[in-house]
Amino acid sequence: MLSFTDLVLNHAANEGEWIAKNPQCVYNLVNTPHLKPAFLLDCLLARFSKEIADGLWRGVGLPPEIQTENHLQLIQHVLRERIEKLRLWEFYQVPLLNVILLCFCYTCRFCAKMLTVNSVLLWHCRF
Repeated sequence: MLSFTDLVLNHAANEGEWIAKNPQCVYNLVNTPHLKPAFLLDCLLARFSKEIADGLWRGVGLPPEIQTENHLQLIQHVLRERIEKLRLWEFYQVPLLNVILLCFCYTCRFCAKMLTVNSVLLWHCRF
């Protein structure tokens, strides 16, 4: 049996009256954009689970009733491929040159330009 469990006792039910009146009090992609990778992964898992349950994977040997080790290995293979296509690592990468330029601008309090001369980066403040 394949199972994922997330038990958090201090959560409120999403259909509760209080939540309906105060939507800003729940996690969403507007007030917590750093949760987008988790949201995308959750959507992928929900979609894949529904596809299996609807029998869409029966043609490749994955029936709606998961009963064998081979079924689990196929699920693992498909999930690895699909998760890789999400490119979640990109959410945790920093555009280094942009950050350096931003820090430079804040340091000198003026707008900075990035110039490339003979493949060497030069920082030039216009003031």
